[in-house]
Amino acid sequence: MTTTAVFVELLVTGLLALIWLALTFLSATGMSWSDLMAVTGVKEKESVTSILILCFAYVLGIVVDRAADSLFHPIDMNIRKRRIDAKLPSVSEMRMYVMSSSERLASFLGYLRSRLRLARSSSLNFLLVTVTALIFLSTRTSTEKVVVIAVTVCGLGVFASSSFAWVRISRTYYKRLAQAYELLKKQEHHRNKAPQTTP
Repeated sequence: MTTTAVFVELLVTGLLALIWLALTFLSATGMSWSDLMAVTGVKEKESVTSILILCFAYVLGIVVDRAADSLFHPIDMNIRKRRIDAKLPSVSEMRMYVMSSSERLASFLGYLRSRLRLARSSSLNFLLVTVTALIFLSTRTSTEKVVVIAVTVCGLGVFASSSFAWVRISRTYYKRLAQAYELLKKQEHHRNKAPQTTP
């Protein structure tokens, strides 16, 4: 996986996290979106503010990615046990072996892993966006009940979809990782058994 792909992945995660952070701030202070824009100076100093926001979003993306990894770890371990034979080495060992043996397979697995991480962190972000949006709406007395219901249904729906995608991609990733490891091991075994020709 390239450095650019990792940067974009963490940046997207961080930008999503900024939404629930902003909603939390607005709920706590009673400010409106326009007030928040005025305080941050987005309209007056767009270029400088955008750079600062992107930098903060990137760092926030790293934090959210690690938090999602820890929170979903028990489920992840369950998926690993179901998809990877107990006789095989650990996931980290297999990844290192594939990375050192085949650039094409390592690139393919890196792509799957990037999608996996993005879906996982998006699940956490969408859940937090839903919760903070409902808190934000509860602080606005003019909010209609139908709006609250719509936000709840849509938010939980997106959260469930992201979680489902993460589980499916995780299953595929671990299955392909095990297959790639076993394939490369077989190729290595055949090379070692091949008769050596003398010049």
